[in-house]
Amino acid sequence: MIDITLAGDNAVVIGMVVRGLPAAQRRKAIIVGVASAALMRIVLALVASQLLTVIG
Repeated sequence: MIDITLAGDNAVVIGMVVRGLPAAQRRKAIIVGVASAALMRIVLALVASQLLTVIG
């Protein structure tokens, strides 16, 4: 449920950012935004899993 909420939040933010761009730039910005959000989520999940292994 949390993942769905975060994905929806990302879509809203990306939509707000690209609304004033021309169509060609809008498509590129959406692709870059979605890819960036996915990459950040993966990297932060890896960092969190490493932090969970720290004892004490």
